[in-house]
Amino acid sequence: MSRKDSHDPAPFSSRSPRGGPTDSNRHVGSGRSYHSGRGSDGNWTGSSTQFSPYGRRDKLWPKVLLVVAVVGVLIFGSFLVAQRLTGLNDGSPTSDVGAATGSPTVSPGVGIGVASPEGSPSVQASPTLPPEASARDVAKAYLDAWSGLDYNRMYDLLSGPARQRISRDDFVARYQAIAVEAGIVGVKAEMIGGTDKDELFPIRASFDSARVGQFKDDNLLPLVREGSRYGVDWTPNLIFSQLGDGYVRWEGSIPQRGRILDRKGRPLAIMGSITRVGVIPGQVVDQNDMLNRLSQAINVPQDVVQKRIAGGQADWFMPVKDLPDAIDPALVDTLRAIPGVAIQKSPARVYPAGPVAAHVVGYMSEITADELPELSKRGYQAGDHIGRTGVESWGEQWLAGKRGGTLKLIRQDGSTIRVLG
Repeated sequence: MSRKDSHDPAPFSSRSPRGGPTDSNRHVGSGRSYHSGRGSDGNWTGSSTQFSPYGRRDKLWPKVLLVVAVVGVLIFGSFLVAQRLTGLNDGSPTSDVGAATGSPTVSPGVGIGVASPEGSPSVQASPTLPPEASARDVAKAYLDAWSGLDYNRMYDLLSGPARQRISRDDFVARYQAIAVEAGIVGVKAEMIGGTDKDELFPIRASFDSARVGQFKDDNLLPLVREGSRYGVDWTPNLIFSQLGDGYVRWEGSIPQRGRILDRKGRPLAIMGSITRVGVIPGQVVDQNDMLNRLSQAINVPQDVVQKRIAGGQADWFMPVKDLPDAIDPALVDTLRAIPGVAIQKSPARVYPAGPVAAHVVGYMSEITADELPELSKRGYQAGDHIGRTGVESWGEQWLAGKRGGTLKLIRQDGSTIRVLG
């Protein structure tokens, strides 16, 4: 092994090279240039006389950031793969014979298109009763179907004579119409007595109504034997006791809609009144003359007037146009001089600021027939208006207030049978 020149310090020695800076002029911690390594002669190369054999340390944060990004991508990719696999499992075919052969299987007694408590169609398969089912078994199946709002299944369990008295469509339509009018969102029907040998069972139906809350109705469920099977001897009294040929009516009290004010307290939307111009068909003397004069007076084309009054009964007031509350007295005299034309003051939503901030305040319109089944659960009824856009829509639950009223059974002559709630 050869020895190096004693005058040359080792590369990693802390001693200064000969002729280099002394301890007195060395600067601890001073900045040093980057050195790429040793030269061909074995000595360290660089631009500074004070060098470090380790060179400059690279920054770590770019590498850390890269690692974090890679880990994030892997986690996200794993989540997508798991979600995809879950979807495939949910949609996988079953081993059902009908699915294997490609032919649909239909369960008996399925109530297609029957409104569920949440307002969406409910299709529930009901088990088929054996031919030797007792009257109690049939009664229980009927009550279970009623609790599930499965009106088609209920109809399947009726006796032959009962099905001759009312068609399936009329049966289902009547139950659905009463549910809408009463705001019924849930039913729990159950037997409260009887034995396996009975054919008349005391029952209790507990109703959950969006209009009046919860109420109960006790009744008797009759069954009749037809050959080897039992059927429910249905009459309208099984909808509500004592209903008979009457009907259900909701007499609601509508609270005054709340005001919308700007930050200075100035009204942007309030309840006021309007002047509604309309026609009572039975009082019209000359149809053509009425259309011509009314069209000119309120600036509405004759064909539009005719469409708006079409189908009206003789004593109905058919609205044609809404005008402000205060109108020219001369126009009032002109309208009242036309036979068959009438003027009414009606409560309405009024916007004092007119089109100013209309895009923020919004507007209201009448509830449609498609919306009524769902909105009836919140107390609305046909003819009511609801906020469509802007603050009128956003604040509907506060602006509309809580509706009250009375749910009654009414006879054909208009008298009250009894109050449900």
